[in-house]
Amino acid sequence: MQGNCIKLIRFLDGSVTFKIPVYQRNYAWKKENCKRLLDDLNWLHDADKETHFLGSIVAQNTGYENYWIIDGQQRLTTVSLLLLAMVKRLEEREEPKLAKKVLNKYLIDDFESNDNKYRLHPIKHDFEDYKKLFQSSDNYAIRSNITENFEFFYNEIDKIRDLEDLFDSIGKLEIMALTLDKNDDAQLIFESINSTGLDLTDADKARNFLLMGESENRQKEFFECYWEPIEKKTDNNVTELLRNYLIVKTKKIPTSNRLYFTFKEYVEKNDVDRRELFKELLQFANHYEQIINARTGNQNIDYILRRMHYLGYTVQYPFLIAILNEISLGILNLSDFESSLLVGNL
Repeated sequence: MQGNCIKLIRFLDGSVTFKIPVYQRNYAWKKENCKRLLDDLNWLHDADKETHFLGSIVAQNTGYENYWIIDGQQRLTTVSLLLLAMVKRLEEREEPKLAKKVLNKYLIDDFESNDNKYRLHPIKHDFEDYKKLFQSSDNYAIRSNITENFEFFYNEIDKIRDLEDLFDSIGKLEIMALTLDKNDDAQLIFESINSTGLDLTDADKARNFLLMGESENRQKEFFECYWEPIEKKTDNNVTELLRNYLIVKTKKIPTSNRLYFTFKEYVEKNDVDRRELFKELLQFANHYEQIINARTGNQNIDYILRRMHYLGYTVQYPFLIAILNEISLGILNLSDFESSLLVGNL
């Protein structure tokens, strides 16, 4: 691992492509974060300061001038949105020289085509929204955090008379750039960086743990075929699914503040095959969806599930999931399930 404090502009300059792996969260910075960044840039100019530390960016060199962003995607994406908003405004003000410089040095590679020309590759849906920003505003994605923050920058920087001053301030931003090689354990480094933060959920950490060590193709397959459907079926409450999964598998209730580490220990101790684990988690997510939506196909069961959901009886979910899992394996049937629920609800 190599690390040094460098200007962000220098980090972005060149023919390198920065890819956000699928195990990372979607872009999540809000307008208040973007406003704070603009305020810092204005302060840099007004106070005539030379540098401002933005934070760290951890990247892993995967070869062929590709880097996976292990940590720092929020900062990198936000600055890219700001630079793109600058390009749009510079073009409108008929300042093509600076617009072309920013676009070709930090945002796209003119020698590449299609998706390969973009220097930054956010994860799946974010990337689609990001690419649309290079087109006409008629094509922008609606209800997108990527679009909303871009438009915030686009509107705010219109109030700035000289965009060269803004670009100079961006040039003063410094980052701690940590570059990992193939021998570095990206997962351990990621956990260490985020060990004291509250931003990542246990589900975020579990997703990173399960996907980070896989090849790019397997990451994409596991994410699209398993993790994404799991998120949808649980209404993005994957952390609760993991808690229920561990209760069923270990017959113990995991401590809330150690849920992720308990999950990780279970997977490593039992040497669980990743594909089989994803299949099982998806199956549990199917059962979870049946429970929270009361859709088992049995009218009496569904009535009881709706009543339990209304009363907030979530403590019984592990038991219910275990029963539905036994039914899916052919060990029990819905009549057995109905009988057990009727006994508990007399």
